[in-house]
Amino acid sequence: MTKFSAIFSITLLFWFSFSPPAVASGALDDEQIRQRAAEFQEATERRDYRLVIQMSFPPKMISTLGTKYGISEEQFLSAVTSQTAQAMEAVEFISFSFELDNIEHRSIQGSRHFALLPTITKMRLPDGRRVEAITNSLVIEEDSELYFIRVAESQQAQFLTESYPEFSGVTFPPQQTRILSEDE
Repeated sequence: MTKFSAIFSITLLFWFSFSPPAVASGALDDEQIRQRAAEFQEATERRDYRLVIQMSFPPKMISTLGTKYGISEEQFLSAVTSQTAQAMEAVEFISFSFELDNIEHRSIQGSRHFALLPTITKMRLPDGRRVEAITNSLVIEEDSELYFIRVAESQQAQFLTESYPEFSGVTFPPQQTRILSEDE
């Protein structure tokens, strides 16, 4: 797989699986999750893909994937941002939201704390169909920042475990996708 096709695959999995972790010494704070979710949602609605990517890929993951594909961290960020913008040009966001009243806190062996945050994306595809995707964003903390990582697809989970081996064996709820009627 070429570097370009690998990065393009990461980009497509990120956006079209409709799914988006955190690492902390204690349980994650719901108010911090709410604040960061608002920033993420605003960046998504503005189509500020550079910020969305920075909020979705923690530094350790960027470093791991950059090393894997033989590119610098900046090259990785630039490539994923550019490809995301290109892929999303033809898509119309109808809505993007987090279900902030349904944050599920978890931990791995009591030490790695993370949260699952239900995420709902509605959009119109290039062919005119309207779809809704319901998934969970994995919320983790790294370097005092919260990150929202998509893990609905097996390749996304693989990228996560390559960077954070402690997530090996953790299963995430599957994505639910449905076609919307015109009145929804």
